[in-house]
Amino acid sequence: MLEIDDQPVQEAIAEVVHAIQDVRLLGGISKYRLAKLTGLHASTIGLIERGQRNPSLFVILKMAGALEVSLGSILSRCETSLHPEPEVTPTG
Repeated sequence: MLEIDDQPVQEAIAEVVHAIQDVRLLGGISKYRLAKLTGLHASTIGLIERGQRNPSLFVILKMAGALEVSLGSILSRCETSLHPEPEVTPTG
């Protein structure tokens, strides 16, 4: 079975959540307002933003849509951490 290192995945999720939170805060939208717009409970938004719960792609899309930003816009805020420069190893 293929083994996947969870650390980069967790870091990428945290970066996406942080970008969504930044958009929310810059827009002056409270957790309660975002909860109402997405149909999620405000405590769920809090758990996600504190890294205590991983959002599904569906939830990320709902949050981005409620904030009126595209998923691409969210991901572009995370470009460096989601696509780090590859390590170059000398050959020869």
